[in-house]
Amino acid sequence: MWPRHTGDFTVFRIYADSANNPAKYSTKNIPLKPAYHLPISLKGIKKNDFAMVWGYPGNTSRYLTSYGIEFNLAVLYPTITAIFGKELDVMKERMDADKAVKIAYAGNYAQIANTWKNFIGQSKMLKRNKVEDKKKEIEKAFVNWYSKDPALQKKVWECSRKSETGLCRTGQGLRPHVLFFLGGSSLGIVQVANRSSAISEAYEKKDKDALAKAIEAYRSTIPEMFKDKDQAIEKKQFAEILNLYVKNVAPEDQPGSSRKSGKSSETI
Repeated sequence: MWPRHTGDFTVFRIYADSANNPAKYSTKNIPLKPAYHLPISLKGIKKNDFAMVWGYPGNTSRYLTSYGIEFNLAVLYPTITAIFGKELDVMKERMDADKAVKIAYAGNYAQIANTWKNFIGQSKMLKRNKVEDKKKEIEKAFVNWYSKDPALQKKVWECSRKSETGLCRTGQGLRPHVLFFLGGSSLGIVQVANRSSAISEAYEKKDKDALAKAIEAYRSTIPEMFKDKDQAIEKKQFAEILNLYVKNVAPEDQPGSSRKSGKSSETI
């Protein structure tokens, strides 16, 4: 579960020729004998032992403001966990009932579950450690510092207000964006619909040859896209995501068809 510390590593056996030199593949090659290798001790560790930490994080939210923490906890993380939770529930129901489906969806299920648990763990620890309150204390001290300089106060205050206003506006538009792209774009049904754009373009241009080619290309991709898909999972996931979308997106941001269908009973 998250937060967690993991040690991911890969072991390679490197081969060389009989003289211990780099060589192309040959059945006569032997494992390389390096001039030196890192010794491994099974004695365990003791206080003041040397430790080296080596990593390349893709990004960090360490410097996020209290507004950003509030935004993540109130909007972003609940939306993501709701989408993935629904997808996992649908998959698990079918995977438990059919061994072949369980094998086919095992990798996809594990990948989604890993991200789902990540955001649940982050939310839990942000609340438990009162990170938002700690950020507010830092920001309060910062305000006290820059308030002593009127010129600096005006610049920083405007920047702070823009940050807060920007996150509020982002919150209003992000949920439908996440529901549509994160929840919908991964589904086979939606991917098939997205690939029909070439047909629409050819039809609008009234280009019969281009239209025929687009239709043929479209037909040929469908079997490949659905060869490892379970129809029951695809249909139910699509319905569940649409249900979340209709309930959690303002009517004016929905297509006419979903507005006519009414509201569902579940909110994120």
